[in-house]
Formats: sequence, structure tokens, C-alpha cells
Amino acid sequence: MYGTPWHGDAGIAEADRAPLDGIYVLAHGHRNEIRPLSRTTASAELFARSFVPHHSTDAITFILEFFSKVTDSVPCSEFSFVPDFTAVEALLREDVGKIIAA
Repeated sequence: MYGTPWHGDAGIAEADRAPLDGIYVLAHGHRNEIRPLSRTTASAELFARSFVPHHSTDAITFILEFFSKVTDSVPCSEFSFVPDFTAVEALLREDVGKIIAA
């Protein structure tokens, strides 16, 4: 994945790159919970959150094929969270679990 090319000079973002190890679809919840998504559901969630040029059949076809490739190679999950510091702790625990399993 790549950072935005419009990172400005505030020093809070970079136009850099990093491997994409996972995608989290965010949702408000009653507790912090990470739930794996199927490829189909993940593709639909990414499509719903994208700026799609609905007037172009070619563009829609490209986007659907791209999301299919992404969800085939990158694990996707829904992260339901409560809006406080425990949400960050839940994600950090998830990353530690992945590192230990590797």
C-alpha cells in the first residue's frame, strides 16, 4: 500500500509504501470484536466504501476484478469497536497474535 501523495508538511504522514498484511472494515459495536470476512463479503464492503464511477461499465468491471484479486491475497476482517482506547488495545493484541503465530 502507498501513503497519500498529498501528505503535506505537518510531519504526520508520509508518501511511502508498506506491505498490506490485512484490511479491516470498521463498524461501531457494543464491544471490540474482529470477525473474518469471506472474499465475497469483503469485496462487497470495499465496493460500498469506494468512489465508483457508476457511469462506466469498464471501470466497474476493473474495480470488481481488482477487489477480487485483493481479497484473494489479503485477509479481510470486520472490526466492530467501541469508541475508546480499548479499540486500539484490541488491534494491538491482534497484531501480536499474528506475530506469535508466524
